[in-house]
Amino acid sequence: MSLPGWLNIRSVIGFFLLLTSSLAGAAIQLQQTRLVYPEGEPSVALIIKNSDVTHSVAIESWIESGRHDITITPVTMIVKPDSKRALNIHIPERRHNNQESLYWLNVKGTPLSGGARSEQLKIAVINRIKVFYRPQKLISGAANAYERISVSACRMQLTIKNPTPYFINFYAFNVDNKEVSHVRTIGPYEIQSVLLPTDKYSVAHWQAILDTGFHSSPVSKKIKTNCSGY
Repeated sequence: MSLPGWLNIRSVIGFFLLLTSSLAGAAIQLQQTRLVYPEGEPSVALIIKNSDVTHSVAIESWIESGRHDITITPVTMIVKPDSKRALNIHIPERRHNNQESLYWLNVKGTPLSGGARSEQLKIAVINRIKVFYRPQKLISGAANAYERISVSACRMQLTIKNPTPYFINFYAFNVDNKEVSHVRTIGPYEIQSVLLPTDKYSVAHWQAILDTGFHSSPVSKKIKTNCSGY
């Protein structure tokens, strides 16, 4: 079972070189791997932990959304060594919203020098996590939406349909126990086509990533042959 827990974000995005002597890694961890924002909530919080016992870390956060009414507080902050801070996101209600929306939250952490004479290679680390805005009327149906995915194929072309108003994030997707690695996320009411290595197929198996960050129980469905429209 996959663990949601604390998400390590040590993948390096940008380098800020002062004087090369030692390396200060940004030991920033996020409490969740994804956020779900239920419509009508005043805000949702993401806890950021600095597990470095020596250095404070400067945090800068922003949302990729195409909207101008989503707010983050605080936008910048300092997380002291071996401590936690909360990041609060506010998304105003939207009218006539019949499906989930997906935004990206970026959290950038830069370690602060231990002193004025400290010579360090400072690394800025950016982590991006998904934020799902979920309309109130869709709250109850989210948990099992992944089970409603349908699959069909024509020759070597696999068609995956999402008949639901939810984003489905796949933990794994296999055809006859062979991984289809580029099937990751399918949006509300979206249809995706995937080229298979063979025209011989039988069953598709998948697991979804749930709101908690854990993956779901496996789902298996027979692949139906459907060449209409080809």
